[in-house]
Amino acid sequence: MPQKLHAKRPNEPVRVWSAGCASGEEAYSVAMLLADAMGEQDYRQRVKIYATDVDEDALTTARPAVYTSKDISAVPERFAGYFEPANGRFAFRWSLRRGIIFGRHNLLEDAPISRVDLLICRNTLM
Repeated sequence: MPQKLHAKRPNEPVRVWSAGCASGEEAYSVAMLLADAMGEQDYRQRVKIYATDVDEDALTTARPAVYTSKDISAVPERFAGYFEPANGRFAFRWSLRRGIIFGRHNLLEDAPISRVDLLICRNTLM
């Protein structure tokens, strides 16, 4: 991804598709990596992450981006600042979350999302 980012013009959008995103951890992980690599301001201006899944219940879990302390215990320390306390849990910061678009998508029937710089489909391949 660093080479892909360096090859882009300074204001050119960065588009990522997390196909089969399940409960969203993959989409939020790539958001943290991109915000860390690009800087938060650049990330907010340029990045769109399309997180899709066929399971509407999984998307309902993913959208709020709220996790328990156990859920985020595996998050590396350098990314801890991307979460803020929320009613005894931890929410992924809204300033970064707003660049992630969740939607229902059936990979076998629906047209793919086009012009993406990065396609992540780990959950689908499992």
